[in-house]
Amino acid sequence: MGPISRFDAAGLSCRLAAEVERELLPAKPPAVDWATHYAVVAASEAVADAGLDDVAGRPDIGISIGATKAGPERLEEAWLAMSSGGPMAAPDGMARNLSPGGVSEAVAAHLGLVGPRTAVAAACSTGAHNIIWAAEMVAAGHAEAAVAGSTDAPIVPTLFASFANLRNVMTTHNERGPTAVRPFCATRDGLAMGEGAAAVVVEALDHARRRSATIYGELAGWALAAEAAHLTGLPTRPHVPARAICRALDMAHVLPSEIDYICAHGTATRRNDPYETDAYTMALGEEARRVPISSIKAMVGHSMAAAAAIDAVATLLAMEHGFVPATINYHQSDPQCDLDYVPNIARSHAVTCALSPSFAFGGHVGVLLFRKA
Repeated sequence: MGPISRFDAAGLSCRLAAEVERELLPAKPPAVDWATHYAVVAASEAVADAGLDDVAGRPDIGISIGATKAGPERLEEAWLAMSSGGPMAAPDGMARNLSPGGVSEAVAAHLGLVGPRTAVAAACSTGAHNIIWAAEMVAAGHAEAAVAGSTDAPIVPTLFASFANLRNVMTTHNERGPTAVRPFCATRDGLAMGEGAAAVVVEALDHARRRSATIYGELAGWALAAEAAHLTGLPTRPHVPARAICRALDMAHVLPSEIDYICAHGTATRRNDPYETDAYTMALGEEARRVPISSIKAMVGHSMAAAAAIDAVATLLAMEHGFVPATINYHQSDPQCDLDYVPNIARSHAVTCALSPSFAFGGHVGVLLFRKA
């Protein structure tokens, strides 16, 4: 987390973001936008890590990778070109950048995936929705495995300014620098944008075992829901996300007492964090006070459409390595946020069953329940 370097943010209330160090990535082809490039890199790494060396041309390998917008920086470039050169100055290939489906198309083309393909756009819950669609694809027998995840590259002037102008959404404490974003803390005042992508391979268990694949966890339960309330606001009570958590528990035949960790949505906004806290208390009862809960967004920013997939990977890595990440920048408890948020220091902690929920703009709710395989 630090000052924005991609454009001049001097006139904005928030001037902080978590930018990807792009020089660490493979070279981006000139015609490809950054969100798509992030997705291609993440999906390629996931397939390699899964040991799926022969995905190209196989009809039984699917894909479900989403974005809410493909290539926002290309839209910025088109607007600038058209402002001076008229409509015909729009760059070639812009139609692809108007479709969230363009990302899954590019990933499929790069990897040679010819199996079932979809792309779900569901705001900050996009990653969870796509992982669930991939699981449904495999469970229904339409694919043996599917590459799933989400991507976003929202740190561009128009998008950034739009979110900064939504009062109480983005932090205005620029002087705090890396300590600005404070999930669940009494001194929180909003999020800072991040960017990136994450991908996983969702696979039938017997198929994975036949291949002797590394299995990070079992996707044992999931749920989707919608809060028919407000585009950017939240209802008074979190009945919808609480019910979704309960449905994921029921699907996995898991009791609240078996949950070892929650990788929270944790945006550090004044309204979300107590709302989310109430959802966990409503769904888990007294067990909510026992469960370690943390938000990684203070470290990696809120990467919008990529966030839920990044949270899912963080949850699986916590399970794999026996630790829970910290909620950094936690300085003062809030009476409305009264659970265990793993303040400031990560913990060694055996994680055999974990929740990765996401609560997004537009009322999209996605809940993933992972269990150690």
